[in-house]
Amino acid sequence: MGLPTKTTYDDALTVIQALLDSGYEAMFAGGCVRDRLLGTPPKDFDVATTAHPAEATSVFKKLRYRVIPTGIDHGTVSIITASGPVEVTTLRHDIKTDGRHAIVDFENATFRTDAARRDFTINAMFEDKTGTIHDFFNGKADLKAQILRFVGEPGQRIREDYLRILRFFRFWSRLGFTPAPDSLKYLTSEASGLRQISQERITSELWGIFSAPNAKNALVGMEQCGVTAVVLPEAIAIDDRLQSILHTVPTVNDPVRPWLTLSLMLGILHEKTWDEESLRLLGRRLRLSEKDGQTLLSVFEGFGFLSTVSPSTIEVATVLDFAEKLEVRGPEFALANFFGPIWLFLAKNNSDVRRVENIEHVLATDNAFLVRRKCTMPITGRDLLELHPSLVGSAIGNAMLAARRAFRNGRWTTHDEGLIFLKQLF
Repeated sequence: MGLPTKTTYDDALTVIQALLDSGYEAMFAGGCVRDRLLGTPPKDFDVATTAHPAEATSVFKKLRYRVIPTGIDHGTVSIITASGPVEVTTLRHDIKTDGRHAIVDFENATFRTDAARRDFTINAMFEDKTGTIHDFFNGKADLKAQILRFVGEPGQRIREDYLRILRFFRFWSRLGFTPAPDSLKYLTSEASGLRQISQERITSELWGIFSAPNAKNALVGMEQCGVTAVVLPEAIAIDDRLQSILHTVPTVNDPVRPWLTLSLMLGILHEKTWDEESLRLLGRRLRLSEKDGQTLLSVFEGFGFLSTVSPSTIEVATVLDFAEKLEVRGPEFALANFFGPIWLFLAKNNSDVRRVENIEHVLATDNAFLVRRKCTMPITGRDLLELHPSLVGSAIGNAMLAARRAFRNGRWTTHDEGLIFLKQLF
């Protein structure tokens, strides 16, 4: 068995204590401090220390910890504790930045210089082993007032790393904080700098924005600042109707949320036309994986398909084949738990009563006959050839498809009934 991946506070604290015992300064840094102050369990723990990477490595190897050099050039090593990794990074200050990467120096760096190079005040705090917060830029006050503010001069922070523009909107979307005065002005004036950032990083940040509970306000802010025009020019304008819909995107199903938000931004309810080739090209531009690109296509195609079916005429086999095709990419894409909630939300927000009825019928049918969809058909191609030995090529495949369709429609169920069906085919 592998090691657990959720690092505990106690295990992270042992990392700090080991550094302190070896004569170095060390404190929790950044996001884990912010989250603990918010009363949210940190997803990971970062430690800032005066120990250089080689010194930190030596400390923990002597203690028989596994040490991974995850970012030596930037002073980071990962210490693998019993419950998971802790990133240990040497205090640093920037020598040179180019809009995305920084050349850093460890000499004469302090906790204050390290805080000064961070993005937002709420991410620039440190916590020592006693729980005392070391706050050089009033991050704790901003956290309490729910204000999102750059450390120092906003334009400088942004020009050091243009990805901070999207990080700003991701935190806005996640926390729902109010942007500090003048922040939007700098985000607007520097938006074009995002063209220096790789598409993979942009898409990753967009996904974080789409996934978070306050996406509506962040997306409106992105549009007003001209950021959307740079990173997602395919998006429609956010009118009053779209704002209202985005505000009601469900918060309970995290896997569904980003796909639903993206499809809304791409105009799925605003009559924007997307054909298959256009969606595939968009998926490639966004650097989506092949599976994710197909998922985006399925969201649009399936929603269109469900406007054409009728509960009174659609066959059980059609529903089961439809659900199976969606789920072939993995159980996380099941009709009931993934696509169904997306399409039902869209249909209800499109005032499309017929499509709502169609989706509910399709979901109910797949649920009622799920066992039939999952079970193996009790006849094989060998049975077919024993009954019709002269069959060759596509005729064999077509016959078995007809048999499966009839099986899924309940026209036969047992092996003997299946043989009778095959015998009557020709």
